[in-house]
Amino acid sequence: MLFVDAEESLKSMERQPMGDFYSSVMSGVLSRIGKASAYVLDQNATAMCANVFFSRPSSILNALGFVRLPMETVWIEYSNIATREAFAKLGNDNKWAEGSVLIERSGLLLTQKDGAIDMEALAQFRKDDGRIIELLTAKCRFDTTPGIKSDPTERRTPMKTDHGATGQAKKYYDLLARDENELAAKDELRRRFSGSLHADWVALVSMIPGIESQLRTTLSGHISDIFNMFSTQVLPSLILMNCRNAVEQEFVPAPAKLNKARRAKGRPEIGPYHIVKLKLRPKVRRMYEQNGYSGVQISGGLVVGHFKVRRTGVYWWSGHLRRGGPASNAPRTVHMVTR
Repeated sequence: MLFVDAEESLKSMERQPMGDFYSSVMSGVLSRIGKASAYVLDQNATAMCANVFFSRPSSILNALGFVRLPMETVWIEYSNIATREAFAKLGNDNKWAEGSVLIERSGLLLTQKDGAIDMEALAQFRKDDGRIIELLTAKCRFDTTPGIKSDPTERRTPMKTDHGATGQAKKYYDLLARDENELAAKDELRRRFSGSLHADWVALVSMIPGIESQLRTTLSGHISDIFNMFSTQVLPSLILMNCRNAVEQEFVPAPAKLNKARRAKGRPEIGPYHIVKLKLRPKVRRMYEQNGYSGVQISGGLVVGHFKVRRTGVYWWSGHLRRGGPASNAPRTVHMVTR
């Protein structure tokens, strides 16, 4: 898990030539992550979030009024590789180019206050000389307050584009190419997002000559990266966790034997966590089991679906519930693990 590996990375980097620099950047955010409730999205959870991302942008906007962090400070991480696979299955194939920097895992540390979600981002990169975990140079904010923030006079005119997507992704991009209101809603989501140079990086400007111009060059790209992290996985996961019928939590105590072995090796312990998994009413489960569907098919079928916003909250709707049964090749159970 990224939040555990980051602590180990900090410890191992202490012996490296740039160890002091790395510690100056990373120690603060790792201390804050250590006090947060950690959520780890597994492969199927990322697939469910990808389905939410391809919802109508206006639906995402309508859901913001119900989006709440489950705790005061929350860490959410996911696999970028699993995310690319999930988007590819929905028709948006973003292949990794050999020789380019590969982001393997990403995570956001979130706090919510005064109608906004503030976030810091870590990413695990794979390079030719190995892996490195870094704090991105931007600290970002997403405005969740009611009302439209965009200037109506700046609305874009929908235009058909050659996106090359198929399936659900094609439907999404075609919608944006013909529907002015949905395109405006998508732009509104981006307008609500902002970023500035992270304070932990600002503190280094006086220590290292010439680093400020380099940070400013990197900043805009990192703001874009964090927006992609937030919009494709983290915001969808928050919408799902605030759905009244989408997920439920199961407490799992800290692994005593594993932690004993980790302590002996000088590695960070893994604390207690919750499994956040799909919620299916017992009556519905019995109905499908009587028709010969396995638990894997029933719960896995919920990966594909969409949410609806009502006055009383947000609800998850799955195709197999409306059609009368899940597909025979339904994915495995979707769950999110939380510390």
